Amino acid sequence: MKKYFTRISLLLILFSACASQRAPSGGPEDKMPPEIIKTIPTSGAVKVPLNTQIVLEYSESIDRDTFPDALFISPDPGEYKVKQKRKRTILHFEKPFLLDRTYAITLGTNLRDVHNVSLDKSFTFAFSTGDSIDQGEISGRVFDSKAQGVVIWAYILNDNLQIDPRQTGGDYATQVGKDGRFSIPFMADGMYRLFAVEDAGKTGVYNPVEDRIAMADRDIKLRGGNRKAKNLAFRLMRQDTLGPTVTSVGMRNQSSVEIRFDEAVIAADSNWVAHFSLIDTVKKEPVPILRVARFPLDPRRFDLMTQPLSQATVLRFSCEKIMDLHGNENDSTYSFYDFFASTEADTMAPRVLQIWPEDKSRHISRDSTIHIIFNEWMDTTVVKTLVSLTDTNGTKFTGHSAWENPFSYQFRADSLLPASTLIKIGLQKKGFMDFAGNTLFDTSATRLFTTINPDTLSSIAGSLQDDRALADSSAIYFLRAQQTGRSSLSYTTGVRNRQNYLFESMLPGSYIIDGFIDKNGDGKYSYGTPLPFQSAEYYFQYADTIKIRSRWPNEGEDIILTD
Repeated sequence: MKKYFTRISLLLILFSACASQRAPSGGPEDKMPPEIIKTIPTSGAVKVPLNTQIVLEYSESIDRDTFPDALFISPDPGEYKVKQKRKRTILHFEKPFLLDRTYAITLGTNLRDVHNVSLDKSFTFAFSTGDSIDQGEISGRVFDSKAQGVVIWAYILNDNLQIDPRQTGGDYATQVGKDGRFSIPFMADGMYRLFAVEDAGKTGVYNPVEDRIAMADRDIKLRGGNRKAKNLAFRLMRQDTLGPTVTSVGMRNQSSVEIRFDEAVIAADSNWVAHFSLIDTVKKEPVPILRVARFPLDPRRFDLMTQPLSQATVLRFSCEKIMDLHGNENDSTYSFYDFFASTEADTMAPRVLQIWPEDKSRHISRDSTIHIIFNEWMDTTVVKTLVSLTDTNGTKFTGHSAWENPFSYQFRADSLLPASTLIKIGLQKKGFMDFAGNTLFDTSATRLFTTINPDTLSSIAGSLQDDRALADSSAIYFLRAQQTGRSSLSYTTGVRNRQNYLFESMLPGSYIIDGFIDKNGDGKYSYGTPLPFQSAEYYFQYADTIKIRSRWPNEGEDIILTD
């Protein structure tokens, strides 16, 4: 019996050893994007029969559910049926192709294999039912961190100049690749208007509620010896189609009213008293508004000052002829707000919300202005200097001060502060008072900052040369150098075509330079609008990241713009 159990044990050990020698299950993760290895008809084929089926063959099995959203055919051939196999797709069209027409078939980056790996970039091939293939091509880039999968639509402009992407997709279409680049080849001669659209809902049209959109800086003409348009740039934006509304109104005390909108608002003029009104809903009488000011830390907030109210009542706030930053005017239906009046006197001490430079900040410019933001309307009749700057040796720096608005007080030293020096900011507590005469809440905490050492600074210089046919010698090119990894640190300058530019007094680091032609002269990039159509301002980005070191200016970074 003992020998029997010994033999059984040996057999089990041998079986276990043999079983353990099989190849491991699974394999390396598939990270290779699928490829289209064959098409029928072949790309460039001419005189293709009108009843031809389209066949697509892949390097590996694809996820058939991703195919419909990845397929674009220009021009639209009408209804078709799809037959999917593991590595092959067959398209059968219900109507024959048109005679003497070039058809472009694009598979966009929405196409994925069964391991969820997408195409690196869109794939396009073309065939013709006539004797030749259309040779037009438009290419460019979408500058956005989430550009992959964005759809580019090109619309043929005939007599209809009011293209509406909310109603239909483009006559030609493609999808943006991982690097943000796109190309639409095999386009017929003509005039085109282009949009970049996220199409988040895969509806085939632009939905302003859920999609971002971008306009090109111009319409494109393909004809004769000019059948290629390159370097189109798109910057996506979310279109705001709703006017501003009042979200809350309340009283801080018997003479201070705080208004909040759902977004930043502007008016045709700066006379906000003329755009706002208060009505006593019981007496049916207006309540005079003495002053209005926008709160500097929140562009949606306004504070109104009135005569002290002595009787509890219900007030109605109304506004008119205001708009948001996109030009949408307020709707009268959502432009009033009823609230209870307060008769309580203001006995609360005002507080400091923000001081710039921030405490313990470094590399602060020697000529910087000190900014102090308060939480409520202050007594701006006090104009004496209430801020002191001292270094670690106790040296005081004289300066001058001013109220930027009722919430913001500024101080600037009369001379440059010493380099690489620790500076202390002091406030005279009893000197600051709110509108009701309450002195400032205790601000004894020490606030320090360190000035910059000029030897650590550097610069970037070069020239700007616009060789495009549309270049305008009078245009201002607005340039920005932004430090990589620190979106808040940037430097700006302006330059004309074929002139030198200079970014100076820059902190060391790596920078990306981009810019735009400031057509309207407001110093801000204009995204344009889809309807009514307004083109975006021309945008560009320097190809290389520029690295600068202390005391080593980087010169010769020439920006050359071409068609």
